Amino acid sequence: MHVQALGMKGLRLLAMGLLWVSLASCKSTPGTEEARKMLVGSYLLDQETAANAKVTSSLVLRSDGTMSQLCKAANGEIRRADGRWTYPVGSSPNILLEPFVDCAGVFPDDHRGRDSSLIVEFNGGSPLILVNPDLDAFYSKVPDDARQ
Repeated sequence: MHVQALGMKGLRLLAMGLLWVSLASCKSTPGTEEARKMLVGSYLLDQETAANAKVTSSLVLRSDGTMSQLCKAANGEIRRADGRWTYPVGSSPNILLEPFVDCAGVFPDDHRGRDSSLIVEFNGGSPLILVNPDLDAFYSKVPDDARQ
């Protein structure tokens, strides 16, 4: 593309568009303490992921660092994990779940019940815990007012 062919108006529009795209793609990660507070709460496995895995799953992260995870398969099988969660200082936004049950079925079978470090995305204050970003498998936080 030649600069002369765009003209001044075209250059301004192009610059504004590039600025908008760069700002829209920025995701700010909160500080460690703020992130820990934001992570506390209840989560549900994404419905599309759950439908593909034929499972429902919930995850509860408590402020004291304990966690509970429950998976219910369509065949009635129930798997539960109770343990601890941490969001390490200086973490490149990852949460460590000890242990973690792979309700979505995205890890190899030998991974079941092992600790997992999962990526966290903070989108507008509502965290997503990514089980597998390539397969779009994630837990989304249930809003506080929806948990009554």
